[in-house]
Amino acid sequence: MFRRRAEDELQWKCKFCKVGVGNTHSCTTIVTPTHLVVRWWSGPIERERKFHARNLLRASIVEEGPSPPRVTVHVLTYPDSSGESEYKQYDMTAFQSADGQETFAAAVNAIAFTVRPLSGRCLIFVNPVSGSRQGPQRFKMVRHLFLLVGLEADVITTTHHGHASEIVMASDLTKYSAIIAISGDGTLNEIFTALIARPDSANAVKTPVGIIPAGSEGTLAKICTFFHPLAAALVILKCHEVRPLDVLEITQHDLTMYSQCGVGWGIPGKVAEESEALRSSYGRSRYAVSAMNQLMNLKGARGCLEVLPARERPLCACSPGCLRCRSGASMAEREALLRLGPLLPPLGNGAGGEGEG
Repeated sequence: MFRRRAEDELQWKCKFCKVGVGNTHSCTTIVTPTHLVVRWWSGPIERERKFHARNLLRASIVEEGPSPPRVTVHVLTYPDSSGESEYKQYDMTAFQSADGQETFAAAVNAIAFTVRPLSGRCLIFVNPVSGSRQGPQRFKMVRHLFLLVGLEADVITTTHHGHASEIVMASDLTKYSAIIAISGDGTLNEIFTALIARPDSANAVKTPVGIIPAGSEGTLAKICTFFHPLAAALVILKCHEVRPLDVLEITQHDLTMYSQCGVGWGIPGKVAEESEALRSSYGRSRYAVSAMNQLMNLKGARGCLEVLPARERPLCACSPGCLRCRSGASMAEREALLRLGPLLPPLGNGAGGEGEG
């Protein structure tokens, strides 16, 4: 049975079960603009399961042999308290109308694909030696999720240091809606450095970059996503929000480098440099081994650290939805402006409009 309950609500009568569990229940399924709701009776108790559109990947019609067609709803849950998501499947069968499968699947997909879906093609880098060499396994865990949402991909498995940088420098980035790194901080740094170094850097740096952590530390991942691969995939596929990223430029003689997290100088720098040679032997423990070696063999080094004054910029007086404020980059400035606003002299000569954050 298919019935329209309200202007923005559709309803079907069918049966459902969670794949792998086996308990089948007669239920009522309701699709609203933001949710899929399943209601059923367990003895005298009416139960309900609600799925937000952000957690719905796709509803697919499956036909196998003589069995009646079924609709499989693919769900990726929100991260729990430990930062882990789950991939779940629910089968809907025995619709009471001939076109029940088609109309239900179409309704679920209509709301699933309206929530920040990536579209087109993306460029994926998989580093097989990052951290504990879990890059390929993590990619295997999430690859089918990309296929479910219809996202095509060019997958590059890196083979040497600088490989990701070479590909980004040579690629036509207009073909891609995003670049995704299943790696550690090193491959990410190669990607960002190449985007900045391209001749068309003004447009190249606007390419969104997503992270599925597979490294030892995941410093950048810790501040913008989850470590669990399914949770990180949910952020990219359904819950992403593209935000600007500050990059630190370091110039040493004729060498220019870029950093998104920090710079190691002195012993920390030598630890990071030496640890690369220890990667194959010690894995994630290479930093501790390198640090012990540096502390036991201290060597002096000359250096000059020059701190330049920050570039002046106006205080942010925009709306609460400003990306700069929401990222926390100018939160202290904004709070100070709100406290001292009445005491500050007006900006400009009064002829201009409002500033943009």
